[in-house]
Amino acid sequence: MTFSRMKPGGCVRPIGATLAVLLAWAACTGCVGHPPPTPGATDSWKVRQGQAVWKPSHKAREVAGDILVATGAQGEYLVEFSKPAMTLVRVLRRGGTWEIAAPGRGNSRGGGKPPKRSWFQLGELLSGAPLASPWRGEVRDSGNQWSLENPRNGERIEGYLSP
Repeated sequence: MTFSRMKPGGCVRPIGATLAVLLAWAACTGCVGHPPPTPGATDSWKVRQGQAVWKPSHKAREVAGDILVATGAQGEYLVEFSKPAMTLVRVLRRGGTWEIAAPGRGNSRGGGKPPKRSWFQLGELLSGAPLASPWRGEVRDSGNQWSLENPRNGERIEGYLSP
C-alpha cells in the first residue's frame, strides 16, 4: 500500500519522499559542532578508520557502516559511526566533558564520566580505559579488531580499524 498526499493544484507527492528529505535535513542539523581531531595536532590524536557492525538489541537487526576512531594521549576519544552521506552517531570525550549527537535523537553533553551507552564504551575500550558494568570488550590483532557486548540487552558492536 502506498500513501500519498494531495498537494494544492492536484499534484500527488509520496509521503516517503517527504520523509527522506526531512531525515536528510535532520542528519545535517543534528551534528556536534566540533571538527574531528587531526593527526599531528598538539594533542597528538591517533586517527583510524574502518568498518563496524552494530546490533542495538537482542531483537534488532544489525547495521553495518563506516567507523572513525580517534584517541588522544590523555584518554580522550572521538567515535563516529556512519553510513554513506549520514552520520548515525558521534561521541566525543575530551577534558572531563562528553558529547553525543544522534540524528533524530538530539544531542547531549555533560561532565565527568560518560554515560554507559555503547558508543562511549567503545571509546573507553579503544582508549584503554575500564568498561562500565555490564559491558564486556575485547581488542585483538594489535588493536585493529575489537568487539564490545552488553549481555543484558544483547547490544553488540564489532569491527576492525585500518592500522
